[in-house]
Amino acid sequence: MELYKMSGRISGGVCLSCRHATTGRHCHYCREGFYRDATKPISHRKVCKARCRCEPLGKWLHHTRIRGYLNR
Repeated sequence: MELYKMSGRISGGVCLSCRHATTGRHCHYCREGFYRDATKPISHRKVCKARCRCEPLGKWLHHTRIRGYLNR
């Protein structure tokens, strides 16, 4: 509310409808469960990528056995 008053009642300074799995005051962070692709600008639609849903240690994932992590 304070930012809204300081802006002359024009903007509250907080994004309410961030897109492409972003969050934050200016949609400049990736949401929880996502990580940022540093090769893309934050405005890119594929900047935030979902973290893999890994199986327990030792499972086969996409034909690669890597200590419980997805190797893409």
